[in-house]
Parts: sequence; structure tokens; C-alpha cells
Amino acid sequence: MDSDRGLRTHATLIDEARDQDGDAIAEIILPQMNVSRRMYNGSVNPYEKVNTQVIYATSAGTKASYAYEALIDTFEKAIIDPKSAFCIGLDYRVPM
Repeated sequence: MDSDRGLRTHATLIDEARDQDGDAIAEIILPQMNVSRRMYNGSVNPYEKVNTQVIYATSAGTKASYAYEALIDTFEKAIIDPKSAFCIGLDYRVPM
């Protein structure tokens, strides 16, 4: 993952976020998201609401994990500005 420094991307999926190193994600992955998505002609659409996407997917973890911090941050953003973020979760009893 350290070799990914300097890349630019518009979307990322962090799978099994409960097992990921939060510092590495904050220092390596998320800084790659600092560029606006460009249209086919190279210009940026100023009316586009979502310019970059970070998707976290994980199964059960602990409150001491990076995934829990990301969950709370995303949940708060979804409450404050529901057009910019959303959070979905399922109870463990659903697949049981």
C-alpha cells in the first residue's frame, strides 16, 4: 500500500475496514482523493454534487477499530448533510 503514494483516484472501496490500519488509510489512501473528477473534455462540472467516493465495507468489528470511527464520521455527515453521505447497516440477525 505504501507504493501507492502519489496516485490520484476518484473512488475507492475499503473492504473489511475493521482489519485496516487507520493511519495508513488517512496518510496514503485518502490523500489520493484530493482531485476533482473531470469530464471527457477535461473540465470539471461545477454542478456535480459527488466528486469523489469512499465506500467502506466490513463485517462486525469492535468500537476500538478504525471502521467504527469511520462509521460514526459517516453517520454524522449523513445526518448533517444527507445529500453528501449515507450510512447503511444491517443487524447480525439478518443473515442468521
